[in-house]
Amino acid sequence: GGKEPKLNIHDHKIAPPTLTLNPSSSPKTLSKLKSTLNQGVIQAGLRESKIRGSLSSRVTLEGKSFL
Repeated sequence: GGKEPKLNIHDHKIAPPTLTLNPSSSPKTLSKLKSTLNQGVIQAGLRESKIRGSLSSRVTLEGKSFL
């Protein structure tokens, strides 16, 4: 043969990546996801405050807790 086996992305044995939070997730994974979310929120707040020229929206967004 000599052919490399091709990876079939539709193979039912390969689970698609998901962002679902299940109880069996390790604390490390959860905290990493949480920090990623918070980073995104802070960055969005910074962008918004730059566009609007005010810091109030940034402070409001940063103060929110998503998890």
